[in-house]
Amino acid sequence: SVHNCSCDPGFYRVLKNGKYECEKCAAGRFKAVSGNNACDFCEDGFITPYTGATTCLQCLANTLSSPAQYGGTTCLCNAGFFLPSPSNPIFLSNCTACAPNTFQHQIASTACLNCHENAHSEKASTNLFQCICNAGYYETNIDGTCAACARGTYKPVTEIYEEDAHACSSCPTNSTSPVASDAVVDCHCKAGFTGDNGTDCLACDSGKFKNELGDADCLLCDQNFYATKNILFGTTVCQDCVAFMNSPHAITQHEGTESSAGCGCDFTSGFGEALTDLNERTCSICSTGQFSNSTFTIIPGLSQPAPRSICTSCVQG
Repeated sequence: SVHNCSCDPGFYRVLKNGKYECEKCAAGRFKAVSGNNACDFCEDGFITPYTGATTCLQCLANTLSSPAQYGGTTCLCNAGFFLPSPSNPIFLSNCTACAPNTFQHQIASTACLNCHENAHSEKASTNLFQCICNAGYYETNIDGTCAACARGTYKPVTEIYEEDAHACSSCPTNSTSPVASDAVVDCHCKAGFTGDNGTDCLACDSGKFKNELGDADCLLCDQNFYATKNILFGTTVCQDCVAFMNSPHAITQHEGTESSAGCGCDFTSGFGEALTDLNERTCSICSTGQFSNSTFTIIPGLSQPAPRSICTSCVQG
């Protein structure tokens, strides 16, 4: 009888107008054997894009299909992949991985999204949080915005998102760095300080100066100039004995004089020390009948004796 008839594979039985008929399985379903039972969904990762299917077709790599959720008729690109121009049928098309510095958090996408400026990501990244700020930058907001490390700070590259929001590190003592520095060796000693790049820097010793950024040594002050060590601010320029003694005849005995105490008067030209009305040291030409009597005096804090001269009356005879 008609009740003993069964539907072929790819068909299922349905009652219409009091009669049983066999109809094709809908796209997204299949039926592998004869019988009157309903058509089945394909397993995840398989599809049936046509009606009357007797088997399911496996999706290619980097694609997915969940027939119960998406209908089972199309293979969809995974997150982190895209298909710019879907072919027909789509399950035969390869999805392309998002390029480095891009990401895609949704499935079935036709393009990838760019990471924020100054951020990078690995190939096939699946969300914004896989966009990591470049070396020399740090995350300022949960939206992945990156800002440059300020002058005097640095930040190495990190591939761990949780570390991305960490603030940039300060340069070692008395050193600084350019904006967006990415390593401690970018920290160079400030003018007035010396030391290796990336380490604590020390103020120039007395009698020395440094007027540029970097790891160069401090230089000796020229003759007739002096410098006293300044631990806080360093020494970038040596002071002029001429200005200190308010006399063009003020001198020092050697290079690298360590303080104003090393300034004296040019006794070879007949000048001796005198005090101004404000009790400040200066140089004065010796009067007629006088000569400049010079000595070299040991003064605490100076590594070499300092010149001292006074005008002394000539002995008659």
